[in-house]
Amino acid sequence: MWALIYKNPKAGGLFFLLGLVLLVSFSTSLSAQNQDEYNLANEYFNDGEYEKALELYQKLFKANNQVDFYAYRVVECYLLTRRAEEAMEFVERIAQKNPQKVQYEALKGKILERTGKMQQAEALWNDLIQNKLQTINDFSNAGNFFMIYQNYAWAKKTYLQARQVLKNPTLFNGDLASIFQVTNEIEAATQEYLSMYLQNPAQASYVKSQILRLAKEEYADQVERPLVAFLQKNPSNVDVREMLYEVYLQLNNFEEAFIQCRSLDKLKKEGGTGIFKLAQTLQQNKEYELSNQALDYILNNYEGTALYLEAYFEKVKNFELKASESRPLDTTSIRKAVENYDALFKKFGRNENLYEAMYRKARLCVFYLNDLKSAIDELQEIDKLALPLIKKANAKLLMGDVYLLQGDYTKAKLKYHEIEEQFKDTQVGAMAKFKAAQLAYYKGDFELAKSSLRILKENTTSDISNDAIRLFLIIQDNIGLDTTTTALERFAHAQLLSYQKNYRAAVELLDSILYAFPNHELADDIYWEKANIYLNQNNPDKALFWLDKILENHKDGIYADDALFTKAEIYEIALGDKEKAQQLYLQLLLDFPASLYKVEARKRIRKLKGQNPGS
Repeated sequence: MWALIYKNPKAGGLFFLLGLVLLVSFSTSLSAQNQDEYNLANEYFNDGEYEKALELYQKLFKANNQVDFYAYRVVECYLLTRRAEEAMEFVERIAQKNPQKVQYEALKGKILERTGKMQQAEALWNDLIQNKLQTINDFSNAGNFFMIYQNYAWAKKTYLQARQVLKNPTLFNGDLASIFQVTNEIEAATQEYLSMYLQNPAQASYVKSQILRLAKEEYADQVERPLVAFLQKNPSNVDVREMLYEVYLQLNNFEEAFIQCRSLDKLKKEGGTGIFKLAQTLQQNKEYELSNQALDYILNNYEGTALYLEAYFEKVKNFELKASESRPLDTTSIRKAVENYDALFKKFGRNENLYEAMYRKARLCVFYLNDLKSAIDELQEIDKLALPLIKKANAKLLMGDVYLLQGDYTKAKLKYHEIEEQFKDTQVGAMAKFKAAQLAYYKGDFELAKSSLRILKENTTSDISNDAIRLFLIIQDNIGLDTTTTALERFAHAQLLSYQKNYRAAVELLDSILYAFPNHELADDIYWEKANIYLNQNNPDKALFWLDKILENHKDGIYADDALFTKAEIYEIALGDKEKAQQLYLQLLLDFPASLYKVEARKRIRKLKGQNPGS
């Protein structure tokens, strides 16, 4: 049976590890000669040569102070060779010599069980547990025996009986918690871990880690109930409140997490630092409204502190992030976001602490509103700030984008190369290199673009390696298909026109490619480009038309999951058809299980289910 325990992963992580640790400890304590015999015995056993293994295990049992492991292996070899009577004689003999070893008495029951005498086995085990175990060592040894053999029900009976006999309701907390975890009695496991904490509060960190292991979505209520019940009686206990807070965070139950975080802020007198971290977590999870509630807590309670300015800024940023994720783009909300940044600067001034806010406002003006004058003014203000050069790098890079949008390609190229050289081996340097390659692509210099993209796509630590791979493949796949690169040149120029917000000219050029080069490899790229143009023009119906063209004609292409996710977003946000959106997100999980959108799709499904109680 031990072979089954340490060879079978289904035995359960804890007990699998227990067997492995014991094996290692036995092997490391053996003499060189015994070590060889031990290894050979295990080899025979694992190869099914049980007679040879039996002889060696018997020898090792006698030579090594009758270690239990060897006794179990001897019995196993007897049983596997259909010699149950000899197994029982062996156990009775060693039990008589070692009456203090209750595990040998339990081993008799294992032989009865394995030979089909279950009632006798249970009667023996019941008698052992009820009448023969007296000390904590007795109960521990018997419990360990059942745990080793994965008889979790009998192990549980043993430990619970120990509590009654020894009149200590907290004995074997860890063992029982592990058993309850294996048998999916999650509420009982949580209660045992809490009891362990009460006995020794210094174990709070360990207990929290174990409870978080239990906290899965399907067991949420079972983990939550004991923690909530405890806090109702002990509302000022910080450790358990932190456990509950982190459980809620792990389960993405952010509203309840916020409630616990407020309590912790008051109990620990944190000055809002925990609340601020939660607000940022909520922002990262696109829970902008709840993030704002957390930030409002700071604004209402900690005015005049350093955190006050950061909270104010993060709230403005939340509005921007929510507006920029709208599908199709809500330019009215984008303009409001710019106004919010201006209000922030009016209240606090333009200074080094608000560099990111200044940059974000400029970026909105460049990419969403095409208000290049306002963007240039903001970037010039950033240049005046006493900041390290690396902090100004993104602003300089954005200035290159402004030149590109203005059609001043020489200045754009020089700016990108300047940043690339100045900030080598940094993310911003890699981004500058990518933008220079993209510019070369826009202008039809495909070989120059490829040489730079080849370097970028191999650097997997770079944030833009995926973008580099995608653009590289577009060039690679479309050079050499014809005698000329006309189709790719037109497509690259159309993308440049789209980048410059000259959507009408971009669409006309894209249509001309579809007409002149029917069934070209670029078809799905063109469909994707047109879908995004119509999204930017607030025309969801036309965007859906081109997304469907991708899903109908290029369902195995690189844009298929992008198209399906974007389609779901349009139905969710622009059209307000929550049921259809939910179906599409689910379809993405089924059709594209490896998609980068799968995590976000699951979040959206959960959110939509909450909005549709009947679903």
